[in-house]
Amino acid sequence: MFIDSSTRERVSGYRIKEQDAAPQSVCESSQEERGGGTVREAQGNRVSNRIMNRHHPLIIVAVLTVVNILNYLDRNLVQAVRPAIDASWHLSQLQSGFFVSAFVIGYALFSPVAGILAHQSNRPRLLTAGLCLWSICTVATGVAPGPAPFVAARIGVGIGEALFVTVAATYLRDLLVDPIRITRAFSLFYAAIPVGSALGYVVGGWVANRASWQAAFYVGAVPGFLLAPVVALLPNLPNDCQSRSSKDSTDDQGMSNRLGPIKEVLRSRAAVGIIAGYVANTFALAGVAANVSSHGTSLGYTLEQIGVLFGGTLVIAGFLGTIGGGWLCSFLARAALSREVVMLRFCAVTALVGAPLLVVGFETSSRELFITLCFFAELFIFAGTAPINSLLVTVVPPHLVGAAQGLCIASINILGSFLAPIVVGFVADTVSLRWGLHLCAVALVLSGVGWWATSQRATFGEDRIV
Repeated sequence: MFIDSSTRERVSGYRIKEQDAAPQSVCESSQEERGGGTVREAQGNRVSNRIMNRHHPLIIVAVLTVVNILNYLDRNLVQAVRPAIDASWHLSQLQSGFFVSAFVIGYALFSPVAGILAHQSNRPRLLTAGLCLWSICTVATGVAPGPAPFVAARIGVGIGEALFVTVAATYLRDLLVDPIRITRAFSLFYAAIPVGSALGYVVGGWVANRASWQAAFYVGAVPGFLLAPVVALLPNLPNDCQSRSSKDSTDDQGMSNRLGPIKEVLRSRAAVGIIAGYVANTFALAGVAANVSSHGTSLGYTLEQIGVLFGGTLVIAGFLGTIGGGWLCSFLARAALSREVVMLRFCAVTALVGAPLLVVGFETSSRELFITLCFFAELFIFAGTAPINSLLVTVVPPHLVGAAQGLCIASINILGSFLAPIVVGFVADTVSLRWGLHLCAVALVLSGVGWWATSQRATFGEDRIV
């Protein structure tokens, strides 16, 4: 479905034929010299490969997608139970906005570090470590006796999820290679955003209504401990030879400048334009996600009702948008002279269409119309998710994918996810929540305009850094 048999062969990391033991490739030899290609690791890979049904990439994509669903479930539990937390600790909208943003501190600050580790360490181990860390910290969030321990636990969740998301993107990129196949796989992997976010609202609202907001975090943490052994069995893919040779040249220079890869990414007009638009897009989504429960209760919904209704529209529209958008964009880009331009303009159009739907949705006093417009806004917004993430890992050379991913995650979370709840909360306290939410629509317009401008200004074929 995603790759051909020759690419599937890459999953093992040790291309030893059954009839003749061919010499190791340059990549494999170099890995063994670094201590990463030991016999024990090779044996472990062979065991993992048998469990992964002869290295079928679809199974690997499915496993990572399920974990990513849990990632977004745990991430959105705070937003889902935010009114209950506010009432429990007597918080203003601005104060609880900082609670929502606490997660972003760990997520954004650790992402660049995770980007470096992604090209230097055993990636299944890193993925497992990230999953276990955020699951432990999710439990700690529930047992937090006050605001300070709560914030500390959420920062820990952010660190664990940053490790998983950053490493998973580089892992899938090395597994699939081709931009069209990466886009299709990412349409599944990033479908976890609406599905997991919706489950966060549904599970959080349901559990909080029947038990307590603390119990919602206990329930959300359990699946992580169950999935960790499965993730640990994933085969350890070797990094691309190009990635390795670039890394070697950096090693020869003594790694004197750890920020070198990030500086190289910032030289790419395409990468900078993609990330800048992604920042504005994330600001819009984070602002809506952090405040939709409060807006829903102002329309007369209970916390459980808005959790189920908004969560339901999010999971259906988000899933259809992410899957459908990824495949439609792949179809449109396949025959194009410049795939990158078509994909980027596709993302721009979906953002621009979603903005007015948000404006009307938050202006209406009709509960039914609010949910309906949210559905269609989410459908268009999520249609660009897979293409934009696929572009991010393909417009830069392989050895810069980790740096690009880390820089992107840090940027969208510091300037998007962290600022949005605070800024929208400030406007809600000083003007009104409705006007605060309109800022999200403005950010969405800026996202679409920025991506379209990048498609016109960046020369993708020559913009790569070599």
